[in-house]
Amino acid sequence: MARKKAAEAKRRAQREQAAARRKAALAAAKKANKKPPPAAKPVEEEKEEDDAPEAKASSEDVLVATPEALSLSRDFEANRGRLPWPVEAGRITGHFGAGKVGKIEVDHNGIIIATARGAAVKAIFDGEVIMVFMVPGAGYMVTLRHGKYFTNYVRLLDVRVSKGATVKRGQTLGAAASGPASNTGEIELQIYRNMVKQNPEKWIRSR
Repeated sequence: MARKKAAEAKRRAQREQAAARRKAALAAAKKANKKPPPAAKPVEEEKEEDDAPEAKASSEDVLVATPEALSLSRDFEANRGRLPWPVEAGRITGHFGAGKVGKIEVDHNGIIIATARGAAVKAIFDGEVIMVFMVPGAGYMVTLRHGKYFTNYVRLLDVRVSKGATVKRGQTLGAAASGPASNTGEIELQIYRNMVKQNPEKWIRSR
């Protein structure tokens, strides 16, 4: 029952995130006096491959409608493989995509990072907070927009930012929630290009 509720909460969070992206795109379109993009497909229908074709050009054009957003997108792309980790110390315990934890099948939208309980979770790039969402039983999720890119920081406590705030790379967003063991913490980092999931391990620095 708890697992079912967590899954429902996760799907609800994904729908909220998609709606937030859509709202940001519409706002950018209005500001740039461009035609709004078509409605995005449900999250469940999105492709998960890291190298999947980009979403419709019209949608991405709107997301980078301003010079600032275009510059931010290009800077984000230029840092592929060099972005910092969201925590000072940690290790990846759950990889992107489908896999197994013991005999249980899992499908991660990002990577799971084990760290110290209460460790500071920081933004990996400059951006704007477009959503702060409470996931029952899993802490908070903070979503940052970086032009046509988005980063999600899941399983946070003591969130220190609010929707609409501008944040800088390295700025603390919150603290890592408790992990499976009583003395550990855990977070999930997700990266999207428009609506397409990316493998964070290909974007952050190797350790």
